[in-house]
Amino acid sequence: MTIVENAAPKKATVASLATQFLRRIRATTEPHTTAEYKRLIEKNILPGLGRKHVKTITAIDIAQLLESQCHDQYDSRATLALLLRMFNLAQKLKMRSKGSNPCRHIRNLKTKEAKHFWSAEELVRLGNTLATYDKSPYVIAAIRFAVFTGAPIKEVLSIRWNWIDFEQKVIRCADSMSSTAMLYLTSPALAILSQLKRIDGNPYVFPGPAPGITLKDLERPWCEIRTMAGWDDITLNDLRGAGINVSNIYASPLCNVAGY
Repeated sequence: MTIVENAAPKKATVASLATQFLRRIRATTEPHTTAEYKRLIEKNILPGLGRKHVKTITAIDIAQLLESQCHDQYDSRATLALLLRMFNLAQKLKMRSKGSNPCRHIRNLKTKEAKHFWSAEELVRLGNTLATYDKSPYVIAAIRFAVFTGAPIKEVLSIRWNWIDFEQKVIRCADSMSSTAMLYLTSPALAILSQLKRIDGNPYVFPGPAPGITLKDLERPWCEIRTMAGWDDITLNDLRGAGINVSNIYASPLCNVAGY
């Protein structure tokens, strides 16, 4: 379904509301943010709600939409936040009565855990996309490291420099969330660590923007990266599957994923 033209308030559909929302924010919103809103609308919102009348949408409709259309935490949170804004606009345009936003009381969303089996072509595409991503080098490094170790993202972001034994090629994960406290390092994973700049006063391998903390959230940058790669539903959790595939073939051109 595509975004449609305006409709009379009482007969307005979610699709027509989406059109008005995008039109109103365009002048005051960064182009990349507008593009992301448009992507969420077309991918997550219109398939389930586009033809429904704005005034009939309930919290149950919203919850069911998020469960059926969103494949990871970023998609769910971003789609819910967008719907909240859209239905606030609907109230201003008298498409709904005041105080009737159906998104207000939806909390603690549970999203599906997607499983993805990576092909060699996808891994090469990931490497090429990371090579052109021009934001935080620590975000790129954390994703590359997750690919070559198969470690959960939360464990990756918790790694401290004093946990790493470069001679033994192992990380002793003091705060490990898994049953294994030892993370053995492949040559590409070691190369990623050796290329990282250490930040004075910050113990974390993948530091965040504020002093002394690690990166907190890779969901938003991962969404940007996967969009650049042309993917809709590959999640951060799916990087663990990439690690399994790449571990047997990292000596091939797939080493582009590691950046060398």
